[in-house]
Amino acid sequence: MTVATEVSKRKGELAALGAASGHEPLADTVGEFMSRWAHGLGCLVEDATTLASMLTDAGRVYVDVETEIAQAAGGTR
Repeated sequence: MTVATEVSKRKGELAALGAASGHEPLADTVGEFMSRWAHGLGCLVEDATTLASMLTDAGRVYVDVETEIAQAAGGTR
C-alpha cells in the first residue's frame, strides 16, 4: 500500500518526468496515464484502508465476545 499511496500523492512529479522528455505527444500520454493510474491507485488505497479498519473492528468484537464467553463459562482470558 505504501507504493500505491506514494504514486497517488506524487502523480504530478511523475508526469513531469514525461514532460521533461521534450516530446509533447509522449508527455501528454504519460500525463494522462499517470492521472488515470494515480486515481485508480487512490481508490485502491482508500478501499484497502477501509477494509483494514473493518477487519480491526471485527477482530476486536471477536476478542470481546470470546472473553465474555470464557468468563461466563467460569474461565478467565
